[in-house]
Amino acid sequence: CNRILSRAEILITSGATVSKRALIADETMALGNDELESLTSSKAKIDSATQSALEDRASWKTTVQSIVHLMYTKDTLDGKVAYMYLVDSVLKSAHKKKDASFMPPVASVLGEMLYLVAPSGVNESPKIRKILDAWRSKGIFDGGTIDAALAAARTHRQQQQQLLQQQQQQQLQQQQQQLQIAAQLHGQASGGAAVKMLEAMYNFDPDPTHPGELKLIKGQQYKFVKKIDDNWVSGEDPASGAQGMFPVTYVKEVSVAQSAVPINNKRKLDDSTDTTENATTTTTAASTSTTTASTSTTTA
Repeated sequence: CNRILSRAEILITSGATVSKRALIADETMALGNDELESLTSSKAKIDSATQSALEDRASWKTTVQSIVHLMYTKDTLDGKVAYMYLVDSVLKSAHKKKDASFMPPVASVLGEMLYLVAPSGVNESPKIRKILDAWRSKGIFDGGTIDAALAAARTHRQQQQQLLQQQQQQQLQQQQQQLQIAAQLHGQASGGAAVKMLEAMYNFDPDPTHPGELKLIKGQQYKFVKKIDDNWVSGEDPASGAQGMFPVTYVKEVSVAQSAVPINNKRKLDDSTDTTENATTTTTAASTSTTTASTSTTTA
């Protein structure tokens, strides 16, 4: 999953102490700046926004905070990178004028910016790598500042992965609970006991060198028997009654209510019914024969 969590999500979920006022400010500080909100990678818009930033040097720190916020709101990577181009343009222009006041606000959030514009790492983003190399060579930022920002970006990526995993686990647990409740209600309504069923998402052919594996057919359901380990489970093919193990990643859980008469028992009952019917037919036939024989004797 490549979804980037919002700044508020990261701060709240990671347990960071953030005042309500700070979060509200973070959500609203950029709303009045149409020039920032409509920014694209076009040279004309970057140049115009750069000039505005240089003329309002006192607001640069707030502008940088707005830029970070807007990076989170953009759905596309190009939309985020446009703000990195603006920062690059402002810093290079300020550096030419020997105005170092523009650097500290950027340095304080550079790691977060790099995390947003290079989600797979700077090495996978040649454009961002080129910007950092230029900053390093021109002395806009020293090597230590850039290295610290790269480390911070890695930390942000790790936090995002952990938080996404937590969210996915929570969603999975909620889904499982809902399925269990639904299965219990269905089982109570039908008079049967709830049973866990697994549906094959892919075909699985057993390895001849590993006896005990069960063949899976995509779309078919199998009765869950037991968990073997984190990678394998044991199940039963309701159609044939065959049991065996298969990879847990090949199936997904679906909950149904087991019939009051299990499949195998039902098969036995059906067989028994057939036998009884045959026996009844035989007895009837025998009785008919006896009656016929008696009639013949009387006639004689």
